[in-house]
Amino acid sequence: MKKYELLINDENLLSTINDDLLERNSKIINLMKLLNNVNENFILSIDGEWGTGKTFFIKQLIYICNNHGTIDCIKTHNDYAKIQEFSQKHIVVYYNAWENDNHDNPLESLIYNVLNEYPKYKNRIENPGELFGAVKPILENIIEKGSLGYITKNCFEKLKSFEDLADSIVTVEEKQSSLNKLFNKITKSDERILLIVDELDRCRPDYAVKLLETLKHFYNNPKLSIIVVTNNKQLSYTIKKYYGSDFDGYGYLNKIYDSVITLGIDNLENYVKKRCEIIQSTNLPENISFELFKYLKFSYRECNKYMSMYKIVEPYTDFKDSFNRNKYLFEADVLLPMALALKIKDINNYNSFITGNGDEIIKSFLTFLESDNDERDYIRWLSEILPRNETENLVDKFIKEYKKIFAKKTSYENFPYLEAISMLGNSINFSDTN
Repeated sequence: MKKYELLINDENLLSTINDDLLERNSKIINLMKLLNNVNENFILSIDGEWGTGKTFFIKQLIYICNNHGTIDCIKTHNDYAKIQEFSQKHIVVYYNAWENDNHDNPLESLIYNVLNEYPKYKNRIENPGELFGAVKPILENIIEKGSLGYITKNCFEKLKSFEDLADSIVTVEEKQSSLNKLFNKITKSDERILLIVDELDRCRPDYAVKLLETLKHFYNNPKLSIIVVTNNKQLSYTIKKYYGSDFDGYGYLNKIYDSVITLGIDNLENYVKKRCEIIQSTNLPENISFELFKYLKFSYRECNKYMSMYKIVEPYTDFKDSFNRNKYLFEADVLLPMALALKIKDINNYNSFITGNGDEIIKSFLTFLESDNDERDYIRWLSEILPRNETENLVDKFIKEYKKIFAKKTSYENFPYLEAISMLGNSINFSDTN
């Protein structure tokens, strides 16, 4: 099965920056320019629904920061001087909250993450030993507790540098003063720490809330900017689960964030053409698939999932003779994409559809096709594969043919693709009542 999801690695980060299919380079550069103007403690949220590419976006920012001098489209950008300024001004620390929510104390986990970054910046510090000596007594008193007894005070005495500490300690409870010392020593007078906290909405509720409280109360260093990359809708549900259903999760987040930037689904057609390799020509099932992406408001990740699943089911539509292919044209090119897309987006609507109760879904989708300003005439195409008499309209004919298959007890013979679809996974739909 072909995987349509892009792995986050240097090769793919570079290629997506060069191609800029989603036209997000300008957003990344504008974010850099915004952060260049910040000279005090600042917390920004990058908000977006599941599958909108938030992590990829922030990883692109980090890649540009570290490699701007080797990326042609960045070197020739009108704001290249601002990009250079951002790179020179910021020390970036990336923290994946979800990968670390097995830790009891998020402050310990964050500090360990910063310490792991320390060796990269050792040459910035005039006397690393002096810094370690200043912080060491603060850590020493709680070292056995912080490491759950795995590191004793005697063992701690043998540690000579932050490199040793980062390699030896899993989590350490640190005081705010020692963390500020670390930040102040790592950064030059005109530099700032940019702490990126990603995947917070995927953490268990208690850890997510503790981490937010840590960001809110502990990180008040004026040389620190924080970016929280998350789905604030889901994060607000997480907060409500922790504090109670009557708690205002959005209000809580608004008190923490100084600003919010929202990522949506931009340039979907470019993405589908390049990544999903469809709608390059007049191919009915592919074009209907694209219309379903727009109608159901698919995220990029949902498009990827659909295409992976469709390529598994597609061979079921390959008939050896054109007679049988034409016999199942409506089912293969229209109903199959609809069933597959509904299964990914909303399992309840999918169940209604395959049990013959999808009339309203069909009416709504056909209305969308009529109102869509796409140059392709889908209504005409559907009329050609659903010939009808003078008394029938397209909606009635569509539903009539649909009912022949799904209103009865559906079998492999009636709809030969349903068995394959039923074996494929679906996404869980989270309603606003969570």
